[in-house]
Amino acid sequence: MPTTLDRPKSWNDDVRWLLSRILGIVTGGSVLPVGIPVSPVLERVRGSVSAQSSASEVAISLPDYSNRWFVVAMRFYPTSGTATTFSFSLGETAGYSSNSIDERIRIKTRDVSKPLDEVLTGTPSTGVPLEVDNFGNLYFRAGWNAGGDNEAEYDLWFVQAIEAE
Repeated sequence: MPTTLDRPKSWNDDVRWLLSRILGIVTGGSVLPVGIPVSPVLERVRGSVSAQSSASEVAISLPDYSNRWFVVAMRFYPTSGTATTFSFSLGETAGYSSNSIDERIRIKTRDVSKPLDEVLTGTPSTGVPLEVDNFGNLYFRAGWNAGGDNEAEYDLWFVQAIEAE
């Protein structure tokens, strides 16, 4: 059990001490590295979509206390519709272009019978970095190959990232 005897007094040193003592994350130097998570507590965003077509885009909101996040796990389960395949993608801006810097994740086309169920990290300090837009949103597209009647459930997990001072 850590003691408070060696606990520094400034905010940055305090966080560095906590990361080192409690989480085992060694930060070194005089400032925290960009992207080190505040805690291993995850933010979960889940829901369902219906009446989706190949062009449908869904906004997901994250808490407003941070603009930067790591996505660490994703589940996307098609439940019904006429599509036979999907190609899930996640972007930072509404209307993001495929293969642009704003499209942060693209999953290869897969059959709807094979849902997306991926853990992107083994620790909270890794994952895919994301930055929400001015509305606190990220966006995903299922990328259905057909129909306008597709339905699915989604479950996304994020870890907050912090910036260096």
